[in-house]
Amino acid sequence: MIKKLFCIVVVFFTLSNKVFSQNDTCLLDYLPEYRVVDKELYQLLDTLISKAANYDEFVMYNTNLFAIVTVWDTNSFNFQITPHSYNQYNNISVKDSIRGFTFINNHLVIFVFGKSSIVDVFVEQTNKKDSIYIIQSDNMHYHVVPIHYKCFFTKNNNKWVMDEYGNCKEQSNAWFYFYRVQKGDTWEKLAKKFRCSESDIKRHPKERLCVGMYIEVRIRIDNNRKLHCERFL
Repeated sequence: MIKKLFCIVVVFFTLSNKVFSQNDTCLLDYLPEYRVVDKELYQLLDTLISKAANYDEFVMYNTNLFAIVTVWDTNSFNFQITPHSYNQYNNISVKDSIRGFTFINNHLVIFVFGKSSIVDVFVEQTNKKDSIYIIQSDNMHYHVVPIHYKCFFTKNNNKWVMDEYGNCKEQSNAWFYFYRVQKGDTWEKLAKKFRCSESDIKRHPKERLCVGMYIEVRIRIDNNRKLHCERFL
């Protein structure tokens, strides 16, 4: 059985007064730049990232993604991919870990190493450090729900093999959009944002919008590629 790399428990969260819009940028960290030296690992990460980036949930809303590769030893690693979120990054940042970044297929990849002795096995360190900025999604679901796309790999006969207990989640045909209403929002604007009709996201025809209220919509694509929306909150 694969050894779990890190144990992360999110006990409680508070929704900040800060409202993130699609145009907001956030300083994620200041990190050294890496280059992946393991060609097989690079191709594997490229495949995993490209697959997730083409999921309907992310394509429909032009969602920015980044990957996190957590390594504890030379024979195993944990792969996670998530929409841009400081909360998600902060949750997996382990004290005293060695971290750095690279880009694969134009997507940010953060490496988190449990000890310095294994860094050079996976990546080549450069002399460059840089500030890493992300563009936060205004879908609050991505900031408060644990990362939902992750898998574990172990090395077997010099090949990276996905662990049977940690398979990457396949594309879902349904997801949630959790949004806090901002000044200037209208039902028409929100309908366009969610890709839904106004009648789908209103509880009743005369419902009014108020700044600060929360709206959660469940979005589903059926087998005929038709979009369906259902108001949850």
